[in-house]
Amino acid sequence: MKQTHRPIDTGVGELQGRTGIALDSFYFNMGTLSLELEGGFLPTHATSSADEVGFKLIFAGLLAFQMIELDTWESMLTSEDAGISSFDEVLNSEWLARMGGKASPKHKHYRLITYDYVIDVICQWFELTTDKPSES
Repeated sequence: MKQTHRPIDTGVGELQGRTGIALDSFYFNMGTLSLELEGGFLPTHATSSADEVGFKLIFAGLLAFQMIELDTWESMLTSEDAGISSFDEVLNSEWLARMGGKASPKHKHYRLITYDYVIDVICQWFELTTDKPSES
Protein backbone atom coordinates (compact mmCIF):
# COMPACT_ATOMS: atom_id res chain seq x y z
CA MET A 1 0.00 0.00 0.00
CA LYS A 2 1.26 3.48 -0.87
CA GLN A 3 2.30 5.88 1.88
CA THR A 4 -0.10 8.85 2.14
CA HIS A 5 -0.65 11.82 4.46
CA ARG A 6 -3.60 13.06 6.49
CA PRO A 7 -3.49 16.60 7.92
CA ILE A 8 -4.01 16.88 11.67
CA ASP A 9 -6.87 19.13 12.76
CA THR A 10 -5.45 21.06 15.71
CA GLY A 11 -8.80 22.42 16.89
CA VAL A 12 -7.92 25.89 15.58
CA GLY A 13 -7.19 24.81 12.01
CA GLU A 14 -4.56 22.94 10.07
CA LEU A 15 -0.94 24.04 10.34
CA GLN A 16 0.09 25.40 6.95
CA GLY A 17 3.28 26.70 5.45
CA ARG A 18 6.88 26.16 6.43
CA THR A 19 7.38 29.81 7.36
CA GLY A 20 4.36 29.73 9.64
CA ILE A 21 5.86 27.48 12.32
CA ALA A 22 9.05 28.07 14.27
CA LEU A 23 10.57 25.55 16.68
CA ASP A 24 11.56 27.39 19.85
CA SER A 25 12.79 24.41 21.85
CA PHE A 26 12.43 20.70 22.32
CA TYR A 27 12.90 18.39 25.26
CA PHE A 28 13.27 14.62 25.23
CA ASN A 29 12.76 12.54 28.36
CA MET A 30 12.56 8.76 28.07
CA GLY A 31 9.56 8.13 25.86
CA THR A 32 8.25 11.70 25.66
CA LEU A 33 9.17 14.46 23.22
CA SER A 34 7.95 17.99 24.02
CA LEU A 35 8.13 20.78 21.42
CA GLU A 36 7.59 24.48 22.04
CA LEU A 37 6.52 26.18 18.79
CA GLU A 38 5.08 29.44 17.58
CA GLY A 39 3.60 30.56 14.33
CA GLY A 40 0.56 31.43 12.34
CA PHE A 41 -2.39 29.33 11.35
CA LEU A 42 -3.99 29.93 8.00
CA PRO A 43 -7.65 30.89 8.14
CA THR A 44 -9.98 27.89 8.32
CA HIS A 45 -13.49 27.23 9.51
CA ALA A 46 -12.21 27.71 13.08
CA THR A 47 -10.43 31.06 12.61
CA SER A 48 -11.40 34.15 10.71
CA SER A 49 -7.86 35.46 10.33
CA ALA A 50 -4.30 34.14 10.34
CA ASP A 51 -3.58 34.62 14.03
CA GLU A 52 -0.10 34.04 15.44
CA VAL A 53 -0.16 31.66 18.37
CA GLY A 54 2.24 29.74 20.54
CA PHE A 55 1.68 26.08 21.09
CA LYS A 56 3.13 23.05 22.78
CA LEU A 57 3.16 19.62 21.21
CA ILE A 58 3.85 16.55 23.32
CA PHE A 59 4.42 13.12 21.78
CA ALA A 60 4.18 10.21 24.24
CA GLY A 61 4.71 6.48 24.05
CA LEU A 62 7.62 7.36 21.79
CA LEU A 63 9.21 4.58 19.76
CA ALA A 64 11.41 6.73 17.48
CA PHE A 65 11.97 10.26 16.28
CA GLN A 66 14.27 11.99 13.83
CA MET A 67 14.96 15.61 13.08
CA ILE A 68 16.36 16.72 9.72
CA GLU A 69 17.27 20.23 8.62
CA LEU A 70 14.59 21.37 6.16
CA ASP A 71 16.76 22.11 3.12
CA THR A 72 18.51 18.74 3.50
CA TRP A 73 15.13 16.99 3.78
CA GLU A 74 13.87 18.80 0.67
CA SER A 75 16.89 17.58 -1.29
CA MET A 76 15.93 13.97 -0.41
CA LEU A 77 12.18 14.50 -0.97
CA THR A 78 10.15 11.95 -2.90
CA SER A 79 6.47 12.12 -3.85
CA GLU A 80 5.66 9.74 -0.95
CA ASP A 81 7.30 12.16 1.50
CA ALA A 82 5.42 15.29 0.45
CA GLY A 83 2.73 16.11 2.98
CA ILE A 84 -0.55 17.95 2.79
CA SER A 85 -0.03 20.32 5.71
CA SER A 86 2.76 21.18 8.11
CA PHE A 87 1.50 18.57 10.61
CA ASP A 88 0.37 15.27 9.12
CA GLU A 89 -0.15 11.69 10.11
CA VAL A 90 1.77 9.48 7.67
CA LEU A 91 -0.53 6.62 6.76
CA ASN A 92 0.91 3.28 5.60
CA SER A 93 4.27 4.52 6.84
CA GLU A 94 7.26 2.63 5.49
CA TRP A 95 9.33 3.79 8.48
CA LEU A 96 6.75 2.46 10.97
CA ALA A 97 6.52 -0.84 9.07
CA ARG A 98 10.31 -1.28 9.51
CA MET A 99 10.05 -0.90 13.31
CA GLY A 100 9.33 -4.60 13.77
CA GLY A 101 8.04 -6.18 16.97
CA LYS A 102 8.23 -3.05 19.14
CA ALA A 103 5.59 -1.27 17.08
CA SER A 104 2.01 -1.92 18.14
CA PRO A 105 -1.27 -1.00 16.44
CA LYS A 106 -1.35 2.02 18.80
CA HIS A 107 1.80 3.51 17.24
CA LYS A 108 1.41 6.15 14.52
CA HIS A 109 3.84 8.13 12.39
CA TYR A 110 3.53 11.93 12.52
CA ARG A 111 5.49 14.54 10.54
CA LEU A 112 5.87 18.18 11.57
CA ILE A 113 7.48 20.64 9.15
CA THR A 114 8.83 23.83 10.73
CA TYR A 115 10.79 26.77 9.36
CA ASP A 116 14.14 25.06 9.97
CA TYR A 117 13.46 21.37 10.63
CA VAL A 118 11.35 18.38 9.67
CA ILE A 119 10.52 16.20 12.65
CA ASP A 120 9.22 12.65 12.20
CA VAL A 121 7.83 10.87 15.24
CA ILE A 122 6.51 7.37 15.87
CA CYS A 123 4.49 7.38 19.06
CA GLN A 124 1.27 6.16 20.63
CA TRP A 125 -0.39 9.56 21.07
CA PHE A 126 0.14 13.30 21.06
CA GLU A 127 -1.31 16.32 22.83
CA LEU A 128 -1.36 19.80 21.34
CA THR A 129 -2.19 22.88 23.38
CA THR A 130 -2.22 26.50 22.23
CA ASP A 131 -2.22 29.87 23.91
CA LYS A 132 -5.11 30.95 21.66
CA PRO A 133 -8.27 31.40 23.72
CA SER A 134 -11.14 29.23 22.60
CA GLU A 135 -14.04 30.98 20.89
CA SER A 136 -17.38 30.81 22.66
